[in-house]
Amino acid sequence: MEENTKNNPSPAKEGNFQKGFHVVIDGIKKPFRKISDFMRNHPLVSYSLRRIGSALLTIVLVIIATFFLLRMLPLETYYGSFIQKFPIASRPAIIQAVLTKLGLNKPVLEQLFNYFYQILPFIPKEVCSNEVWDVSQSIFVCSETTTVFVNFGTSFTIYPGANVLPILAEQMPKSFIVGIGAAFVEILIGYPLGIMMAKYHDKVPDRIGNIFIVIISSIPPIVYYYTIYLILLVNYINWGIPFQYVPGNNFSLIPPMIIVGIAGAADISLWVRRFMVDELNADYVKFARAKGLSENTILFKHVFRNALVPFIRTIPAAFLFSLMGSYFVERVFLIPGIGDMLITAIQRQDNTFVQALVIIFAFISTAAYLLGDLITVLFDPRVALIAKKGD
Repeated sequence: MEENTKNNPSPAKEGNFQKGFHVVIDGIKKPFRKISDFMRNHPLVSYSLRRIGSALLTIVLVIIATFFLLRMLPLETYYGSFIQKFPIASRPAIIQAVLTKLGLNKPVLEQLFNYFYQILPFIPKEVCSNEVWDVSQSIFVCSETTTVFVNFGTSFTIYPGANVLPILAEQMPKSFIVGIGAAFVEILIGYPLGIMMAKYHDKVPDRIGNIFIVIISSIPPIVYYYTIYLILLVNYINWGIPFQYVPGNNFSLIPPMIIVGIAGAADISLWVRRFMVDELNADYVKFARAKGLSENTILFKHVFRNALVPFIRTIPAAFLFSLMGSYFVERVFLIPGIGDMLITAIQRQDNTFVQALVIIFAFISTAAYLLGDLITVLFDPRVALIAKKGD
């Protein structure tokens, strides 16, 4: 009898254990319950966090996909013509030094984790900004170091021995200036033109606008850019407008701004016209006319506000995509931007540059769409912030 009492705990002890267990579980659940209640009471914060999480996951997947795709290429694409200037006898040692420098002689997963660490922007890293090959010691010697928060690696093809980030930081502003200027031109021309075409639907202004859109949209970009370039070239003496980029002269960036902006304005005006014409045929517009409201009041106070929502989300994209540059414009006007840099890196098989540029472009694209979604939520109350059950 005493043995059974020792082996089997009393009901009181079991009850105390269960109560303690439930207290611990409730203590663990309590913070999560508070977070859940906060998210439920602040749907905009919940929606924003979900979209940010989705954007970060997209960027991580792009980095992983780009990393493994480039690792499938031959190792020769990482040093390319860099070793051609060295004697044949010393090339094997140089190749091994390059592979060691880039970490390509380590296991693939270790390379991936190390790459994530190098591009993680919250940890300062001391990197070599310029390396030279020491023939006597058969090693790379660092001539200059710098501290960075993001390290994309070293180029051994386009800029042998140079760190990629300072080069991109030097060239990106040129693409940014052209892109920002072009975005302003797109908005300043595209929106008023689209509104005018919608207001005078099927009349002379609408037909003139349609002719402009058809001409701009039907001409291939490279033909359009070269035509304007030749016009500037022929009239350079008379007009004084530079026909190509002049280092240190930001005035020479104005022609490519206008060219890219006019091309983009055609698309914007077409979509503004289309949405506003659809809104002008809506029932609320007919009701407003029946109440005696003027056409301008209906157009600008009601129609334009509703038609503006789809375009608000494109404004962040227009500005952020400007960072990516334009290959055709930069090649025609000899602008050393990152749009032309990507094509050059692919042609010369500089995988370090390719990987860095793809990640930057993916980040810019994801950020543009994320900002567009968040701005749409702020301006359009019809967007559902909380997912319904079963969706």
